Order: sequence, then structure tokens, then C-alpha cells
Amino acid sequence: MMVESGKALRESSFMLNLMVKSAMPNLHVTNAESATESLKSLLRANPWEGGDLVEILPAITVASHLIHIVLCVKEICEAVEELANLANFEPSEIFHRGTVQSTSDNDGTVAVITESPYDA
Repeated sequence: MMVESGKALRESSFMLNLMVKSAMPNLHVTNAESATESLKSLLRANPWEGGDLVEILPAITVASHLIHIVLCVKEICEAVEELANLANFEPSEIFHRGTVQSTSDNDGTVAVITESPYDA
């Protein structure tokens, strides 16, 4: 949920910075909302039945905050999209041409390198 929310906010900030339109924030918000629904289903299943409320309450609090954050991110992305439409931002074809490469060191660790086209 948080990774997708972060990606949505990052894409929205690039839209504003470069003054271009992109559908990517909406895709990330959709993914975050899907994860939110999965979390809600898990909470409705009551997996902690008979558990100690003092131990359960922090997890429920975190889940509640995560759900609220996704709702806030959705509202921010909708506002950025509305601004982009009102300001007549141009669609960008090169907006998402960054690449991600994975490499493995001899000791088995993995490093992910992201090359981004965002030079502005």
C-alpha cells in the first residue's frame, strides 16, 4: 500500500514539475486501493479472535492509518490530475521510459538501479 502510494505521489510530483499529463499515478492508486481492500478483508475476518486487545490494538491502529493514507493520496492525485487538465498540460510519451536493472554481487546481495528520464 505504501509503496504504491509513494509511487503515485512521486509520479504526481513529476507531472507538476514537468507540466505533463500521465496516467501512472492513477494506476498506482488503483494498486494501493486493491491492497487496501485486501487489508480490510483480512481485518473483517477477525484473525485475532480471542487475542489480547493490548497486543492487537497497535496493529489495528497502523492498518487504519494506512487505509487513511491511501485515501489521502487518491485525493491528492485527483487534484493534480484536475490541475493538469485545467492548465492544459500536454501528454508526455517519454514520461515513463526509465529502466530498472538488477545485479547480483558475489556475496549474493542484490542491488536495484533505477535510471530515470526525469532531468528537470
